[in-house]
Amino acid sequence: MSAPALAQTAENSSASPRTVEHVNYRPGFVWGKVIMLAYSLAMVATGLVELMPDLALIATGRSVQAEATAVIKERYPSDGREPLVLRSPTAVKAAEEKRDRSYIFWNEYRFYLPDGTPHTVRAPFASQLKPQKPLFDTQGIPSSAWVIHDRSDPSRVVLPAEFSTWYLPGMLIGFGLAGTCVAVLLLRSARKPVQMPVLGPPSNSPIAADPGA
Repeated sequence: MSAPALAQTAENSSASPRTVEHVNYRPGFVWGKVIMLAYSLAMVATGLVELMPDLALIATGRSVQAEATAVIKERYPSDGREPLVLRSPTAVKAAEEKRDRSYIFWNEYRFYLPDGTPHTVRAPFASQLKPQKPLFDTQGIPSSAWVIHDRSDPSRVVLPAEFSTWYLPGMLIGFGLAGTCVAVLLLRSARKPVQMPVLGPPSNSPIAADPGA
């Protein structure tokens, strides 16, 4: 291309510069994000309420190693029949369910108080289809569990090493904290204007001036 042609092209470009229009957009929906924040904080508070009694018992209770002694199988909700007390691996295996989730299984543990008195407690949580822990391990030794009990009321126990102890409060606190972070970020930007480019031709272009063109 010759020098005069290049000069003409540059002159035309400077004469009609292409501008990009922007519009200020505010995300809004402040009250919706406030409600989301409130629900998230309520989830965290509920999880802490569920968790605090166990943490207090862990801090003040007596730690013992308890031996699994039986598995209790019962229907939930109860139909009036007596629960089954299973004390052998064969009986437990025969009582396991494949699909019927209306039955629940409780593990029972026995430990000894400081004066030597044996005390039997039921785990604070149950399971469906089969017990959470077998009565005996693969070597035929009775299963054991780490139990912390209330010094004044040995029937109040917590099993710190069991996943089910922390599952529900952990889920509530985890999802509540995640929702809180998201809600705070959305709330901070709810009233802050954001510049966004206008999609389509500029308002001073011939196409915008004559939509039928």
